[in-house]
Amino acid sequence: MNTPLVSVSSKLTRLGRNLALMVLAAFIAVGCASTRKEKIGVKIEEPLDDVKTDNRYWRAVGNGESIQSEMAKKIARTNALAKLASQIEVTVKQVNDDYSSQLQVSDRQEVNQKFESLTRTVVKQTLTDVKDVKDEMRFLKDKDRYNYYLGIEVNKKEYWERLKDQMSQAISRDERLKVSYDKKKYEETFDKEMKKLEQEEGTSK
Repeated sequence: MNTPLVSVSSKLTRLGRNLALMVLAAFIAVGCASTRKEKIGVKIEEPLDDVKTDNRYWRAVGNGESIQSEMAKKIARTNALAKLASQIEVTVKQVNDDYSSQLQVSDRQEVNQKFESLTRTVVKQTLTDVKDVKDEMRFLKDKDRYNYYLGIEVNKKEYWERLKDQMSQAISRDERLKVSYDKKKYEETFDKEMKKLEQEEGTSK
């Protein structure tokens, strides 16, 4: 008489066990997926992420934090200009390296150091036609501060001509460099690097 009840009870027990195993498997799967996500990481979208250098413009983004909005803007501009100058200095360093490798000098290291020093000075002095591209102001409630982002740009072709002329003048005034300075060869090296940049970053303009 009790056999059907036992059978039903047994089936219910097996069903409960199967359900428990399925729930456990689901928890394990979720845990593994969570671990995988943590290992991969979460992509952080930076403000003004679309402000990037291309074949026509050098661009840079700087940000600044301050309890005063105007001070945040000043800090952001200073940082953006520093980043822009750094990009240009890297390019001009290649010009200087290519040019100095053609010179017949005894102390090439001293020549390169002078070139680098002149480059930093001239780049900072000639960053005058910089234009604002984009900006974004945020207020950080937890810090009670403003966080300002600024994107800037400078036209490569226009700036390159001005920079080339200023570098040429600066080299001519340096006693060590002007001894073996060939203005025509140096400017040709400059233009060659500019064309290479344009070809690497897009169609030459």
